[in-house]
Amino acid sequence: RRQLLIEEVRRHLFDRVSVTNEEAVRYYNTHRAEMGRATVTFREVRITVPRRGHALDTERDRALVKVVKAGDLLARGTDFDQVAREFSQNGPNMSGRPIGPVDPGSLESSVRAALQGLSPGAISAPVEISDGYSFLKLESAKAPAPATFHENRDQIVGTLLGLKQRAALKDLLERLRASA
Repeated sequence: RRQLLIEEVRRHLFDRVSVTNEEAVRYYNTHRAEMGRATVTFREVRITVPRRGHALDTERDRALVKVVKAGDLLARGTDFDQVAREFSQNGPNMSGRPIGPVDPGSLESSVRAALQGLSPGAISAPVEISDGYSFLKLESAKAPAPATFHENRDQIVGTLLGLKQRAALKDLLERLRASA
């Protein structure tokens, strides 16, 4: 019963909260830089290396030897796709295929850092990832493009509505506490 009363008060309070188009445009103009997203497209040679204590040391050593061999081949100029087919362990359908375009923020921090230091066409040194090591080849990187108002309208309205609802609830609670 108490929860129903709380929901009734919220519904009554929030029904009066709305966002005008002018408010949304004003918010967009002040936060435009935050709404653009950078993207990267890359290829990967992923070699799984068991963690210490989760596999025999000989198994771990064999995996590390694979990392070294793949790195040597790439350093000698062997085709990245060929090395990916031979050493990559992310499935035969994914080996060497482009990944992306993806938001760099969605990648592991070590992968993101390695890709930031590459120019298109360059190949990284081995990068430690959660399940082993990767060699990365950057295909393309696009700087954040300014997103249009219409692309972000729903997100903007949702953000502003949440801010207004929290403010209205805070105001109501302050008035109730003052009168109690």
